[in-house]
Amino acid sequence: QRVRGWLKGIVVQVDPKMVAVQFRTNVFLTDGWMVPDHILWYPQNSPHIRFPVKKGSRAEMANSE
Repeated sequence: QRVRGWLKGIVVQVDPKMVAVQFRTNVFLTDGWMVPDHILWYPQNSPHIRFPVKKGSRAEMANSE
């Protein structure tokens, strides 16, 4: 079953041009091969990487109500 959308991953390595992201779920290439270490490399400015949504602290949430 193919899932399209965003997956949560962990940045495991960064170099001047690329970022390595490791996923906890199985990751498959478009030709069907599974990525054995669950790590995909992306360019630093890739639109396929985004920062996590920051969750406010309880104090901030209480002040906003």
